Amino acid sequence: MLKKEKPLKKPERLTVKYEGEEYVLLAFRTAPTNHRHADALKLLDMILDNRTAGLINLNLNQRQRVRRAAAYPHTLNDYGAQYLYGIPKKDQSLDEVESLLLEQVEQIKQGAFEDWILPAIVTDFKKKRKSQLESNSGRVRLMRAAFLEFEDWTHATDAISRMELLTKNDIVRVAKRYFDEGYVAGYRIDEKPEIPKIEKPSIEKIEIDGTRQSEFALTVQAMPHDEIEPIFVDPEKDFTIFDYHDGVKLFYSQNPVNDLFSLNISIDFGTHQDNKIGVATRLLDKAGTKTYAPEALKKEWYKLGTDFGISAGDNETHVSIAGVDENLGASLALLMDFVNAPKADGETLDELIKITLAKREDAKKDHRSIRSALVQFNRYGKDSYYLRQLSNEALNELTVDELLGVIKNLLRYKHTISYTGSSSLEEVVSLLKKHHVISGLLQDPPPYRFLKARTVDKDEILFVHK
Repeated sequence: MLKKEKPLKKPERLTVKYEGEEYVLLAFRTAPTNHRHADALKLLDMILDNRTAGLINLNLNQRQRVRRAAAYPHTLNDYGAQYLYGIPKKDQSLDEVESLLLEQVEQIKQGAFEDWILPAIVTDFKKKRKSQLESNSGRVRLMRAAFLEFEDWTHATDAISRMELLTKNDIVRVAKRYFDEGYVAGYRIDEKPEIPKIEKPSIEKIEIDGTRQSEFALTVQAMPHDEIEPIFVDPEKDFTIFDYHDGVKLFYSQNPVNDLFSLNISIDFGTHQDNKIGVATRLLDKAGTKTYAPEALKKEWYKLGTDFGISAGDNETHVSIAGVDENLGASLALLMDFVNAPKADGETLDELIKITLAKREDAKKDHRSIRSALVQFNRYGKDSYYLRQLSNEALNELTVDELLGVIKNLLRYKHTISYTGSSSLEEVVSLLKKHHVISGLLQDPPPYRFLKARTVDKDEILFVHK
């Protein structure tokens, strides 16, 4: 029988001590999994945070009003919860972070969100569902969730159709019902914790019969089945390599399952070749184009249902987009406009550097970061990732033009393009030639730099001051 929890009438607060990054976590009690408000609460969560164009994404992260913030739901069969968290910038109070998070909730209660966001969120859910149904493990997760949540299968599969019928008024009404004065606020402050002493408990040895099997397991094992034969990738039929340009190969593969695409551009250029590129990719996340301001650009990606990403490794940088094939052309045009001519201002870079420096200070207090640095130093010595990073002094000397120049130069190197989707090879090549115009010769990327673990010829013990 469900235990009835007492209602939350006002904020309940708790504080924990932890040496390192400070943190605010807010929790509102919401409805259980199969409640009539569950679908509206899912949309509400995505209005707050969909990783691209939610209120928290644009108002807090994009504008760098906090170091980082996010929201996520947790629904169970008895109750649900909506969590919001925020990490303060240097010298920013946890009270201010809490207020900023609550402001985003208040905007939803006032209906202060744009009309286009609801259909865009539904498109996002459709895309994720299609992706989930591509694999057996994804299908099983859906069935398992419905079973554990006592949900009729038809009700489970109709969730997106129900969401399509919800209106702004539905979201506002649900927000006002669940997001009132009653919530729990947890603060993690940067202080040394007082670790209580715990008596060592006695442990009784449990004899386990490793040969014992349940009736259910025996039933499953007795079911008739065919042995699964592995199917290996066949370069002759599973993908096509097309010479798009001198120095650019296109790897093409058909998606036989649905209309989702993924397109990735790989350049053999990473932090070993220029250690400014890591900061450059982070600045690009806050940048816009000649046509779109940074926030407008994020909205445009989300309206298209397209995920954009750029990541720099030791020797490679990957630029990627993924979404629905009907928007491939528009997504490719936006991608090339963004990578070839990004725009950002000095104020954005200054704030980014301040946040980066604060994160470094917190990392020096965190035993996990210290352990990771020790492992890297033990393995690679002066070539450790942590020692190859830009110094604080070098960070403060960076300019917007310098960093965006690194991004704009990427596609002037020879690179590879990988595409998987429902469009034909001819259609993909046609769109690339329209939007990814290459003139002249491309540069050879700098040589790969392989790290070798150092040779240890005697016993060593490395200590950290923690």
